[in-house]
Amino acid sequence: MAITKQDLLEPSGRAKAVQETRVVFENALARYRDLIKWKIFDIDGLNARDGFGFESVLLDIAETMEEHRDTYQLPEEKTAIEDREPSKDELVKRIKEEKEQDTSTATFWSQFESSTLPAWNHRSHLRAGFLILLRCMQKMESVLEATDIFLEHLGRLRASNPDRFANTAHRSVLFSTYPCSIDSNSS
Repeated sequence: MAITKQDLLEPSGRAKAVQETRVVFENALARYRDLIKWKIFDIDGLNARDGFGFESVLLDIAETMEEHRDTYQLPEEKTAIEDREPSKDELVKRIKEEKEQDTSTATFWSQFESSTLPAWNHRSHLRAGFLILLRCMQKMESVLEATDIFLEHLGRLRASNPDRFANTAHRSVLFSTYPCSIDSNSS
């Protein structure tokens, strides 16, 4: 997290505003400490307009990644066949095959809550995120609240079975399903 646009702040109040912003984000991010690694960059004068301070940010990120190289797994090299994009027909076939294996929503949700899903793949990840988003929308809760609930569930899943549910926590799933739900509700 980079506190940017500091160039837009009055120099006399910049340090105080940056510190207050830092505290807000530290408090918000604290609950995710066990799920994701995060750091706040608040270099004095940091701004994206002219790039001031970003060289330090990028060097720090590279150094951190090098220090923690053993804690993450690089993807294995793909073969030439795996590099090929699947055709539309192949994708449709895969989607239909996976859909045939789907359980009812009630069964899926029960398995999700009890950490007994037979598979944790992209489809089940999206399905769980979408169901959480729908439930939150029914309660008039925001997509951000849905995201927090989803990340809490992922933390629970990872605690119950770290091998199956490893490193799948990210906010993009709910943000990518949100427009789909709006589109489906607008007709």
